[in-house]
Amino acid sequence: MPQDALSARVAFLLNGGELGLLRLPAPARGNSGRGRPGPRSRRILIVGHSPFERALLRRSFEARRWEVAEVDTGEAAVLEMACSGCVDAVLTADALADGPGLALVRWVRAGHAHQCRDVPVLVLSSDDSDEFKVRAYDAGADMVVAKPIDLDVLHHKLLAISRRAAHHEPAHAPGH
Repeated sequence: MPQDALSARVAFLLNGGELGLLRLPAPARGNSGRGRPGPRSRRILIVGHSPFERALLRRSFEARRWEVAEVDTGEAAVLEMACSGCVDAVLTADALADGPGLALVRWVRAGHAHQCRDVPVLVLSSDDSDEFKVRAYDAGADMVVAKPIDLDVLHHKLLAISRRAAHHEPAHAPGH
């Protein structure tokens, strides 16, 4: 689903569309303006169409004491961020059940979920081409991680990006 269509669909849902008169709770926030948690664990939103891949990622991040939310579509990811507040990181597949993962990245970076605009976003992709990486970085991704995924390396990359984000340092796209 293109970014404009995703934005329109979410706006429709949040303004009382198919969900009736939806009243969103105030977003749960940590102690800082970037949504960093206070005493609770770090939160990651995993977005992907493969239940197996999401379960594998969930177990890996929970073992490292992350609080994990997982959804299968860009629309569900947007609703999760709107209803549950900002997460500390978003890990999205390049292809989702309702469209490209890059549409979700552009939606987050466009500031539609203001509290999540600067959250670190990693894109998991089986496309390791430079062309795809450039499109992902242009969309606002902080990092592209090629499949197959080494879970230890993924976790350490995410920690590095999160540290930079916590210090408001710009992330630089890696050369590979």
